[in-house]
Amino acid sequence: MKPLGPYVAARDLPGRMNSPVRTLRATDRLTGMPVLLHGLPGPLPLPDLPGHPGVLPFAECVLVAGEAFMVTELPLQARPAQDPDLTARGALAALAALHERGVVHGGLSASQLWSVDGEVRLAGAGLPWGGEARPADDLYALAVILHEMGGVPGALRPLLDAPGTLDARAALRLLRAPTPARLRAAP
Repeated sequence: MKPLGPYVAARDLPGRMNSPVRTLRATDRLTGMPVLLHGLPGPLPLPDLPGHPGVLPFAECVLVAGEAFMVTELPLQARPAQDPDLTARGALAALAALHERGVVHGGLSASQLWSVDGEVRLAGAGLPWGGEARPADDLYALAVILHEMGGVPGALRPLLDAPGTLDARAALRLLRAPTPARLRAAP
């Protein structure tokens, strides 16, 4: 455990390789609340994110010993997302809201997806993750995450097999569409 100003960092979370942003799981020493600290190359203003329930907003940007951290408060019951179907629904809803606002996540990893009361929320949006990310890159990264979680829902296979053919809103519609009777598993 490493003290960082008013926070105690518990561990580094895996993320995008060679990114200038790193994510730490930490605790606020004053409130006891869990937080994510996104280490940055320098201080930044808070990103202008949509007020969507699936997007975890930043609370502040703090400087600790010359290092800048963007702080995301996590609900006490937040756990790393593990269910591919819930993760797909929550992440796609959040990505649709971000992309419609013109914001690309650019650093999507399993460490940025949090399950809270049966819904998945997205952290880390709007940070300088590195490179020139496009919305299609966020969707492909999501498909890879879902694959690693145990499987990409069938309706979302185009995100993995034909990147760039769906936007987040269209993928969400496909996921919500009822499965035709001939494709449902037999009882």
